Amino acid sequence: MSVIYPTARMPIKAQGYSLIELSVVLVMISLATAIVVPNLSSAYQSFQNRSQMDEMILRATSLSYKAFSAGKRIHIASASDAIGLLQPGGEWRIEVVVPLSVTANGVCLGGEFLFAREDFSRQVRLVPPYCQAAAENSYEE
Repeated sequence: MSVIYPTARMPIKAQGYSLIELSVVLVMISLATAIVVPNLSSAYQSFQNRSQMDEMILRATSLSYKAFSAGKRIHIASASDAIGLLQPGGEWRIEVVVPLSVTANGVCLGGEFLFAREDFSRQVRLVPPYCQAAAENSYEE
């Protein structure tokens, strides 16, 4: 077995990166960060809006079960009626487009709502007999 040791005639190559290579990588990382960071807060806000919207729609679709388990009729004819039952919190505005009625046995007779926030709105129609949500995709972002 032979082992090769460096001699005076065999120069040892320097290992590592040059200052120019490191500078180029740092500039590229800086540019990528400058592009991504401003959009990050708007992406978070959009995610938060959609998450709260999904929670309100889930609450609206579960009204059939709530009426059935309580044995009481649920009727939402105004925004003040809807706030306690549907709103998860925050600055959401709820408009009742078509009043929602759910009978005591859990049968949904249908209704329609407009959920809105600063730059985000969505109209949701609840269809009989189970209050399934049929969204009217009217996002404004």
